[in-house]
Amino acid sequence: MVVGAAAAASADAQLRFVVEGRGFGHGVGLSQYGARGAALKGWDHPRILGWYYRGSQLQTMPATPVRVLVTDAQSQLRFVLAGGGAAIDPSGVRVELVAGTTYRAQPTASGMNLLAPNDTVVATGPVVLRIVPTTSPGLTLDGRRFRGEIEVRNDRGALDAINVLDLEDYLPGVLPGEMPSSWGNDTPAALRAQAVAARSYALAQRRTGSSFDLYADTRSQVYGGLDSEDSRATAAVRATAGQVLMCNGQLLTTYFFSTSGGQTENVENVFGGSPQSCLVGVPDPFDDVSPLHVWPDPATYTPEDLGRRLGLGGAVAKAEVARQGVSPRVITLRVTTVDGVPHDLPGASVRRALGLRDTWFVVRGEGPAPVPTAPTPTVGAGQPKPAPKNLMVVASRQLKKTRAIVIARRLSRARPEVSVLRRADAYLVVSNRFALMKAAAKERIALKRFGYRAVVTRVRRSDRPVRTPVVLTPRPAPTPAPTAPAPVPAPAPQAAATFTVIAGEHERLTDAQAAAVRLTRKGHRATVITHSVAGGATTYRVVTLRDVSRARAREERSALAALGMRARLERSGAT
Repeated sequence: MVVGAAAAASADAQLRFVVEGRGFGHGVGLSQYGARGAALKGWDHPRILGWYYRGSQLQTMPATPVRVLVTDAQSQLRFVLAGGGAAIDPSGVRVELVAGTTYRAQPTASGMNLLAPNDTVVATGPVVLRIVPTTSPGLTLDGRRFRGEIEVRNDRGALDAINVLDLEDYLPGVLPGEMPSSWGNDTPAALRAQAVAARSYALAQRRTGSSFDLYADTRSQVYGGLDSEDSRATAAVRATAGQVLMCNGQLLTTYFFSTSGGQTENVENVFGGSPQSCLVGVPDPFDDVSPLHVWPDPATYTPEDLGRRLGLGGAVAKAEVARQGVSPRVITLRVTTVDGVPHDLPGASVRRALGLRDTWFVVRGEGPAPVPTAPTPTVGAGQPKPAPKNLMVVASRQLKKTRAIVIARRLSRARPEVSVLRRADAYLVVSNRFALMKAAAKERIALKRFGYRAVVTRVRRSDRPVRTPVVLTPRPAPTPAPTAPAPVPAPAPQAAATFTVIAGEHERLTDAQAAAVRLTRKGHRATVITHSVAGGATTYRVVTLRDVSRARAREERSALAALGMRARLERSGAT
């Protein structure tokens, strides 16, 4: 399946590669927007889960404690127990702690000390010290509130904090970071499906042979403690208490992600390993409620830029899908450079190199639209009359005009000739008209790669264009250079505003550095900069991008949101 095109050497300067696609995430398991779409149609959470995890069984498990690493590699930790509590060492020695007092834990050569505000040592521990509040929730660690208790461990001279609590108390701090709690207003079944998936995933992914079970970030699931909870998400957890998904008698690793684009993928095609009967690709007709069901902003690259971004050492002449999954997600993309050398690239690597949202993409080679220099001559005597375009490719058939218009707007980014016709009691979204069946069939196949159930049909005299104007967004043709200078010099354009993406802000440098390291491991170049605030204080910001366009900054913010981070944008120069 060729999705790029080679160009002659003389036309290389004009060739452009357009990358279009669908979906957001890895594509395996539960599509969160799909769950919302199904809930809007009246599906309950068992039915939603059965659709995305085929052959799985819903079962109930008893309450289970979990151990979550919430902070690591710290030089000190601060605690406040609202209702009092105790510090307990491994031998059972118990030291009572005063309510509302801030205590500090610091590592020592032999373990750690717990200090009162006047620096008096109130408790010591060899390697482990438990901080147990009298009431739960009633514990604050470095300004963050948690249910359960905190276990402090000295790990090679630095302190780790592990939140020990029941699984059912852990999940309310997870759910709002994985799915918008506002969905509980109109689609509570989607939140309940997510609660079951989060519970099953936590149990299936518990670490073995370690001092803790789960991370508090995307290495497990994003967990923010009591401050992240929302009543709607908590209600979904309580409504599904203990429910997990099993597959062939084992806990199912219930992968989930944002947007499928219309089809999920087999697990072995994304994460490797053996096929799993409950993690297979399924059609997802509910996912079209997502704003990224079809990407609204196709990216365009020159052959040289595409080659550089992919690390090929030369300009790209052609790109074709060598292997794809059960959905159109790319497993291997074969890219040929202008020297004729083919390069087989994993689809996941192309996604990372180009910053794509998903591996469901196509790379299409195209030249700029020609600019006419003279009126098109009319057909006269002795000239062949062009064949009538009696065939049309229908990308979608809708019963509602408004829905057809929305689909046409999306499709117009790739097919500027798209139109909407009324036929009997339906509205047809037509990508283009053709004179030859071969050309129409080729267009139908191309649309199917984008997830459209396209068909070829003949034009009827009864077909009527819709009366309501359809505002489409065709790709603009390049403007030719002027042949003579303008008589009056145009004023210099103002520089476009640029933005900085701030992934987080911390009071302590060590916290900011740790956050930057975690982001770097996930493929984001993060740096730490100091920032002065009112009163002369200083904070430390974790910045991933600086001096970029608003569109690029928003895309980065969306990528960070997928990692559970609430990034914000700020005009460059203001940081």
